[in-house]
Amino acid sequence: MLARAAQPAVLRPFLLIAGIAAIGYLVMQVGPATIWSAFRALSWRLLLILVFPTCLAVLVDTLGWRFTFLTPPRSFRRLLAVRLAGEAVNLGTHTASVGGEPV
Repeated sequence: MLARAAQPAVLRPFLLIAGIAAIGYLVMQVGPATIWSAFRALSWRLLLILVFPTCLAVLVDTLGWRFTFLTPPRSFRRLLAVRLAGEAVNLGTHTASVGGEPV
């Protein structure tokens, strides 16, 4: 029997293949031409639709964090960097949404 720590490393390639297969299946069901025509129709606006709401949410969330401290951090940019580092830890580890808070 494999040790618990080794199990995720063993499963990772299989999960990657399963994810790629699922995306491939969905692309074939919708049709590559349909997807490409949607990208062409949206052009640069697709980037705006995908990126702008997320950036706005991150900025507002960082502003909210700034107001939680009695003495605000040195700069908004530094607080944004710290917030993004914590978010990266949250997304990159198995600690759900609490692992990046100590960061």
